[in-house]
Amino acid sequence: MAHRWPGVFAAALLLAAASSSVSASGLFMVTRKGVPAYEEAKNGFIQTAYMRQIKGFSPSVLELDGTERDDAALSALKSQSPDLVFALGAYAAKRVRHVLPEVPVVYTMVYYPETEGLTKDSKATGVYSLGSPRLLAQAAKSLGKVRSLVVLHHQSIAADAQSIAALLASEGVPATPRSLKGPEELQKAVDELRNSAQAVLLLPDPITQDPQSLRFIISKCVESGVLPLAYGESLVSNGALFASFIPPEAAGRRAAEEAALLLASGKPPEQRLVAPADASTALNRSTATALRLKVPKELSSGTIYE
Repeated sequence: MAHRWPGVFAAALLLAAASSSVSASGLFMVTRKGVPAYEEAKNGFIQTAYMRQIKGFSPSVLELDGTERDDAALSALKSQSPDLVFALGAYAAKRVRHVLPEVPVVYTMVYYPETEGLTKDSKATGVYSLGSPRLLAQAAKSLGKVRSLVVLHHQSIAADAQSIAALLASEGVPATPRSLKGPEELQKAVDELRNSAQAVLLLPDPITQDPQSLRFIISKCVESGVLPLAYGESLVSNGALFASFIPPEAAGRRAAEEAALLLASGKPPEQRLVAPADASTALNRSTATALRLKVPKELSSGTIYE
């Protein structure tokens, strides 16, 4: 189990004290404090790191809190001359890269790495943490023989929405991104869905994070017979029909595998973005009933919301 520092400032002091030998190196972890999903991903990483016996692995976690104290903590980390850093979340990944521009980084729990500018980093490997296009495409085909899908998203994540649509298309479900500036454009967008798509993909973004907007989308989809699919279990718990999602612990395990490979090879990553093999699914049975759908047995093996 990882040792939890009493605070970011204390972490910086401990790291600084340990850096009396500047030649110290190894694999270090950096996260944003107070995010439960990051904790789960960290635990998955630690379990796999121990199993793989990664040389130089430190189970201590440097927790950033978004204040000026992070500067001191990251400076102390730099003095450790890490061989590789595992970063949880976009904030940690970008802060680490700013302080350690030449050090390999493996990151996860970043839903939109293109939007964050992380996929341009030739020395960083991202572990995808949103959902599985393969599982979502299979569900779309079996639930309603979907032949067209709209990726409804806030304009702030347009770059990643394009990539998400392309991945779904590669799995046999033609997908078109539909960007929104805000909830005020929802009525027009949802009206268009009735004639342009058999399903809509909802993402965790500023649109769906507004409960009123999410309820409006799902209710209109049900009225029109459009399948409201999603990336993210919480969206299904709030009414979306079906979702593929990646458990944080699975993302952490895959990140540890990538870290082990990078440390063993000493070479830049071959891929900028990789995905865990073990994605999960969730189904809302009440929404399926409202849509008068018969749910195939293979889609009932994940988390079920009544």
